[in-house]
Amino acid sequence: MMSDLTAAVMTGEAADASVSTLRQNLQLDYVDRLLNIVNGRAYQPAVQSVALVQLRTIQAQYQKNPVAAANQAHAQFVLYKIERGLDDKKS
Repeated sequence: MMSDLTAAVMTGEAADASVSTLRQNLQLDYVDRLLNIVNGRAYQPAVQSVALVQLRTIQAQYQKNPVAAANQAHAQFVLYKIERGLDDKKS
């Protein structure tokens, strides 16, 4: 189910199309929620593991597939949020 949700939220635009601000907000909110699950103490380890896999999938998707110039800033911000959100718990 989470893989389907991630695919629905994070894909769908053509590579040469601009991501609407509504969709950008949805994607960023989704990443924030996954990070809250991974970094939260209120979740079972199995749930945190699934959330982590989704974040890694999003990272790989954004790193592997080039995006249109109009989407570069958004893609970089998504990657930044994931990297920073996961790095916060390493200390």
